[in-house]
Amino acid sequence: MISNVRGTLLVGEGQAYFSTLEFAVPGAIVALKGSYGLHTETLDVHGRLELAAKPPETTTGMKSVALRILNPFFKGPTGGSVLPIKITDVRILRSD
Repeated sequence: MISNVRGTLLVGEGQAYFSTLEFAVPGAIVALKGSYGLHTETLDVHGRLELAAKPPETTTGMKSVALRILNPFFKGPTGGSVLPIKITDVRILRSD
């Protein structure tokens, strides 16, 4: 369940631009900036994902062991992890 959605939206010239779009899901906070093409239906966003968990805690086995090495690089302010997000050239499919 998504909660606490907030942000700024500006629509013009066939684009929807948003800045500081933030929302929360259990165990994570997402902060994004970017645009959505109203005619092309393409998404172009970037931002950060703040997880309550550390990267090694998000998987098991050898992946978890490998992520322990990278853990210091993604340390978040609350002890979890902060990961960069970038989604570009994605066409949003609708079921009409």
